[in-house]
Amino acid sequence: MRPFYSKDGRLIEPRDHIADFTGKNNSCKGKVLIYLLHVKGKYLTARQLHDKTGVSYDYLRQRLSFWFNIRYINRKVLAPARGKPAWAYCIAERGEFFVNYRIPQDKRNEFIQEINDWNESKRRADIENTG
Repeated sequence: MRPFYSKDGRLIEPRDHIADFTGKNNSCKGKVLIYLLHVKGKYLTARQLHDKTGVSYDYLRQRLSFWFNIRYINRKVLAPARGKPAWAYCIAERGEFFVNYRIPQDKRNEFIQEINDWNESKRRADIENTG
C-alpha cells in the first residue's frame, strides 16, 4: 500500500507486518470489521456497533476515528446538527483486506461466535425483561 496522509496531517507509511491475535489482541477491531463486512454498505453508529458486537461503547468511541484515519473504515455525518457531528461508519477496502487476509480463520470463527453469543444473551435478557 502506498503512503498517505491522515486527516490530522501525519504521513502514514504502511509497512508489512503480521497482525497479532494472541489473547485479546485485535479482537475488538476484528469483531467490528467482521460485522461491518457482514452488513457491507450499511453505515452504523458507535452505539449500533456496540449493540451488535458487544465491543465496549467507550472503546469504540476512542478507536473508530483512528480506524477511519488509517482507512479501515469509512464514515459520514448522520444528520446535520449543531455541535459535534454524529458519525456513522462502514467498512473500507483496507478493512475488508484485514478481515479476509489478516485474521486467521480460527480467530474469525471465534470472533463470530462471540458476536453471536452476545446477541443471544441480549435477546434472552430482552425476553426476560418483557415477559
